[in-house]
Amino acid sequence: MSDREFVDYLVRSNNALGERQVIGLAKIAAFCKDQNLHELRQGEIKDQCLHEWQIPNEARFVIPLFGNLQIFISSSIFRKAPGFERPHAKVESLLSSCRDANGQPVKVSPDFLLSPATSLTPENLSGAVRSAFDFKFVFLGSDPEAVGGGPAFYLGLGRTKVFR
Repeated sequence: MSDREFVDYLVRSNNALGERQVIGLAKIAAFCKDQNLHELRQGEIKDQCLHEWQIPNEARFVIPLFGNLQIFISSSIFRKAPGFERPHAKVESLLSSCRDANGQPVKVSPDFLLSPATSLTPENLSGAVRSAFDFKFVFLGSDPEAVGGGPAFYLGLGRTKVFR
């Protein structure tokens, strides 16, 4: 390999690395600005790295004892946290599990979330809600004037993952 070929190789290699770094830094900046963003390939990338490095895919917990003694416990004895589920996918999953009064599947479009709200009163409550056990969500009520615009749909996916 001549000096010119080597210099060209270094320039191409450095430019390729620089482009990947710019993309990575742009993603980091976006994730810092909006903490609701989630890298959907994070789990896949983690699994690939652990496989490549031949590291077991489990976390370890350090439990301090007395003095300088510590004990390391494998996370495999603990329940693992659930994976991230995109809010739109969860809403679609909830809507696809809807059933009519006879238990038959019913196709429900998310467009109903855009329809005007119906106030629940003692008179219409039994017609609107047959059983509290029929639902996987909670009804919330508020004064439309006080909240700023009326009804909203809130989806909780655990811990701080609450979407409006």
